[in-house]
Amino acid sequence: MSDAIVLTGSALMGAYAAGALTTITSLPVMSSLNLNITHCLGTSSGALNAAYIATSIRQGAIANSGERLSDIWINDVSWTSLFHPSFSGIIHGEGLFNLGGILSVMRKSLPAAPGTTPIKLSMAMTNLDGQTIMVDGYPTTSFQQVMSFSDTDFDTEASLDGIRMAATASSSIPYLFAPMQLTVGGNTIKVIDGSLVDDTPITRALEDKSIDRVFVVVPYPRVSEVNVSGGISLTENVLDILVRQRLVRDLSNAMKISSAQIIEVRPDSDLPGSDLSAAFSKTMRSEYVQAGMDDAKKALGL
Repeated sequence: MSDAIVLTGSALMGAYAAGALTTITSLPVMSSLNLNITHCLGTSSGALNAAYIATSIRQGAIANSGERLSDIWINDVSWTSLFHPSFSGIIHGEGLFNLGGILSVMRKSLPAAPGTTPIKLSMAMTNLDGQTIMVDGYPTTSFQQVMSFSDTDFDTEASLDGIRMAATASSSIPYLFAPMQLTVGGNTIKVIDGSLVDDTPITRALEDKSIDRVFVVVPYPRVSEVNVSGGISLTENVLDILVRQRLVRDLSNAMKISSAQIIEVRPDSDLPGSDLSAAFSKTMRSEYVQAGMDDAKKALGL
């Protein structure tokens, strides 16, 4: 049995996924599921969570890793720890804050240590410079960038920092955070939030034919309340629509083309607040974690 974990991006609602992972990585549930996670995939806050779980697997510390991750979301993730003004970003109109706060939390939470357990990690992000790929025999410009890591990439401080930086870059919400520069294949590219191009990278998980089960954690219900307003809120609404519509398409296509079992963990109704509300509320982050725990138990029939 080979399992993949796919974690959707959703800013501070990433605490919901941490809660779901608390249930999934508890010792009794791991035993009952015969859990064998060989591939972690994520976008935006899902990339941060995926990097944490993949590192824990590599270091032989998968048991209860979700609980440790939830503690980070509740106690270490907040407005003051994440949002540091970017004077360059403000001057150039690229973003209000830099990603130093998020990267600092990642470096504190993900210490390097040699490991032995095989693991793959894939994270999606938006490449603002674009890249030329071949589609049906024709050169085409694509803005989707997937960075993949495996095994020894997790073992040293230098290589693990590349994972931390990639996960951080994937979570760079447009205009809120300034873009981050990464070196890919010897080239420097400018990167922002992967949610714009692939918020739920389930298709990539299914490309691995050895995968038997895919656990998909999504903080959005199947049916949501629709409340589109104007001004700045309209921009947020439009981004939310883009993310959720691609999720509908990707899940639908995956279920049609794959023989792997797909297990969705998602709430029955909208979580309270917006994607950023929990930055100001430890109580709300705790509620997200608890909701993820409860919904994972429901999805797994526990």
